[in-house]
Amino acid sequence: MKKAAFTLLLLALTAVAMTAREAGELVIERVLDGITEAKRVYAYPELLVGGEVEFWHHSIALPDEPGYFVFLDDHPAANWEHAARAFFVAGDGRITTWDVSTPPKYLQPDLVELTDGRIYDGLVYTEYRIPTWEDYPGVSERLDKLIPRPDDRAGNRYAFLMSGGYNQSNNHIRYWNDMAYIYWTLINVYGYDEDDIFVLMSDGDNPAPDRSDGSSSPLDLDGDSDDDYKDPCTRAYVFAYFDMLAGLLTSEDSLFIFTTDHGLAMPRAKGTCYDPGIHTALVVRWPGHFVGGRVQNELLTNCDLLPTILDLAGVPVPPQVDGRSFLGLLDQEDYRPRDHVFCEMTWHDQYNPMRAVRTTRYKYIRSFGRRPLVYMPADIYVGPAGQEMIDDFYNEVRPEEELYDLQRDPLEQTNVFDDPEYRDVAWRLRARVYNWMVETNDPLLYGDYPPTKAQRERNENQPMDNDLPHV
Repeated sequence: MKKAAFTLLLLALTAVAMTAREAGELVIERVLDGITEAKRVYAYPELLVGGEVEFWHHSIALPDEPGYFVFLDDHPAANWEHAARAFFVAGDGRITTWDVSTPPKYLQPDLVELTDGRIYDGLVYTEYRIPTWEDYPGVSERLDKLIPRPDDRAGNRYAFLMSGGYNQSNNHIRYWNDMAYIYWTLINVYGYDEDDIFVLMSDGDNPAPDRSDGSSSPLDLDGDSDDDYKDPCTRAYVFAYFDMLAGLLTSEDSLFIFTTDHGLAMPRAKGTCYDPGIHTALVVRWPGHFVGGRVQNELLTNCDLLPTILDLAGVPVPPQVDGRSFLGLLDQEDYRPRDHVFCEMTWHDQYNPMRAVRTTRYKYIRSFGRRPLVYMPADIYVGPAGQEMIDDFYNEVRPEEELYDLQRDPLEQTNVFDDPEYRDVAWRLRARVYNWMVETNDPLLYGDYPPTKAQRERNENQPMDNDLPHV
């Protein structure tokens, strides 16, 4: 029996003088005044009577009369959770409205879109153009100097690439772009055989739309007109492919590294330099080489991964490569822990320049320009947690400099930059950040620089604050 999102749901037996499409068009006409730009509207095709529609965190009770369920995504460019609306259109045209923040939990696969699906919050997300060597004269020689290609000692080399949004609305074009670039680079720069690159992507070779703009992911990743994958990125296929790779590789051949690119997608976390925003996961596993079951507390950055991998491969780390190897930490040999790491942010979906340094005890943050007390990326801003914090975060300007004693204040709630007790620490860490900016020729040394034309247009199309703290 097909899973439904309704408890005690009864299908209507009474005739209703409209179809599901007509119900959705009625919402478009009355609620949106006929304007669907930067909106996506869906209708559930079956007539409903009573029961509940379940969302990610709550349910709504439908009226005990025949009608149709309609869903409106108000911000299709933002990741879930964000502002959306649900409607029940009764047979006589009455519309009941609920404010929601996610799609319906079980109904979503059966929703029929009434809009064109290609309006993406007024933005144009171009598809990645497969590069050619003519686009990058001399790049091969420069790459060889920076990171030498593997020699004959490498033996067989395999790559396993996976990409798939939680569902169509969360499967953005940029995910396919990243996969195409990685696939092309493995073949053209590192000489991988296409037969040794295994790809799981979205819904595989299903021609149905699977991306947030309403298109289907192209099967050709490297521009040679051949399909480069066919299987979807689902749990079953992930396990099947790992089982297949287990037949090609022994456990000692497999170095497993898992990490993430930012902290939790919550207010005062992702998009900030506070610990919840820069604290990422890192798991490293290599049976027969590294002793497992350990938790280390040393300071590391993702910049340290490349030097570590080169160190493992016996390749000298070029001086141009940032970061430092932590192989000694993994194999419990000689290792000198870092006493600090730098972190920064300039742009996510809003201009928000910050530079920071974190030591084992202190955190110093330098902000540039007149910014909100706490910036929230779009997916957080429009979600329930973000909406609760707007008044607290967007009606006060952020301090230019912040200092936190992580030993006494691990949640970074008390800025002690102006506290005389911390004067020496504040000046020392301020100098460390400034010297780092000089070493890297940071553009912020020459002043707070404005967004590009494209970024400015994006801000205008998708404002994420009330304009009070921004200039």
